[in-house]
Amino acid sequence: MKQFTLFLVILLSDSTFAATDAFSVLDINSDNTLSREEASSLPGLLENWRALDVNSDDYLSNTEFEAYARSSRSTATPDTGFNNLN
Repeated sequence: MKQFTLFLVILLSDSTFAATDAFSVLDINSDNTLSREEASSLPGLLENWRALDVNSDDYLSNTEFEAYARSSRSTATPDTGFNNLN
């Protein structure tokens, strides 16, 4: 249910604030980065990790996550959900 709620927040909002809120929920240890473990609850993140992790530090920053959120809004459809970013 948590990942479905986060999916809806990102998909239905044009606001960067929504992505920031979703990032805050996922960032369990509040270190301002997402580890693979933290990201595993949101569909599409791990599948697209290499493309999203622009600086290749194996963490997603808020900026990198916002790019994912923008891309998710533009590629998600009712029939297919998240399309692969690769």
